[in-house]
Amino acid sequence: MAIRILTVCPEFFTGFRLKDTEIIDLRTFAGGSFRHVDESPYGGGAGMVLRIEPLMNALEALRKENSFVVLTDPRGRRYSDKMRDALLQKEDLLLLCGHFEGVDERIMKDVDLRVSMGDYIVSKGELAALTILSSMGKILLD
Repeated sequence: MAIRILTVCPEFFTGFRLKDTEIIDLRTFAGGSFRHVDESPYGGGAGMVLRIEPLMNALEALRKENSFVVLTDPRGRRYSDKMRDALLQKEDLLLLCGHFEGVDERIMKDVDLRVSMGDYIVSKGELAALTILSSMGKILLD
């Protein structure tokens, strides 16, 4: 099983790595000299969301035929042991860390599963991804 994590905060994962886990900086897929990954929501709204262009560029470059794309999203299905076990069966897991107020909704057609940590708010999707990694690590290392 390969696990790849697409994030705007790759330094967040320093010190926590599982075998066959790759941390990828979303900013490498953003154009321009400033590598902006955020913008106001498409169609209006408060806060900032991850821009569609770097997300699409990243998925185009990283997605394989057997990839399963998971977005950490407070509006997703609640993460559970059952979900962990199902994700452990995937050959190539691509975890997309939500950030800011979320992601540009146009990316949802390319996401296989949206995952929430439960009835509480975490400050960034990287915390949710780390929780997923930690729960998988226990199984993968046993």
